[in-house]
Amino acid sequence: KRKKYSDKIKSARDKYDLSEKGRETKRMYYDSHKVEKSAYAQVRYSENKERIQGINNNWAKSNPEMVRSKWKRHADRRRLEVLQHYGGNPPSCACCGERSLQFLAIDHIGGGGNEHRRNLIKSGKIKSTSATGKAFHTWLKNSGYPDGFRVLCHNCNMADGIYGECPHKYERLTLETLHKTATRLFGSTV
Repeated sequence: KRKKYSDKIKSARDKYDLSEKGRETKRMYYDSHKVEKSAYAQVRYSENKERIQGINNNWAKSNPEMVRSKWKRHADRRRLEVLQHYGGNPPSCACCGERSLQFLAIDHIGGGGNEHRRNLIKSGKIKSTSATGKAFHTWLKNSGYPDGFRVLCHNCNMADGIYGECPHKYERLTLETLHKTATRLFGSTV
């Protein structure tokens, strides 16, 4: 005698205990056996590496949009982690206070960013032809977030790189400081 579809679902639910209590029990079991599960997965992968890679490659070729979406989410998360480390939570420009993530970038304090990235590629610390974006953010995280970096918006970063200082610097000057600067630059008060 064949079981009805609903009977099959009930028996599966009972067999695998899909209730909240059952899920919690499975979570607790997994947490307490994480090391053993991880070791087993590593052994299984090493024994079947080529077959697993073939399956993964075939899946990736047939689902390119999902792969791109996954890597974009990963890169966005990594970028946000780095921006939050150097620029606070929520991250903001160290100069003008801009908070729109699309406008924020990592700046090498004191300049030298291009040379630094070239050296990272030459030394093999970054395995990329361009040490920007995801590769650079990954290097920062893996290096323990070294000192010498800050968050600036693209406008402040470009102004600092081209002119040596950002125009926002002068907006923060007090009237007294502005007077001293004008006297120093022009020899008389304005």
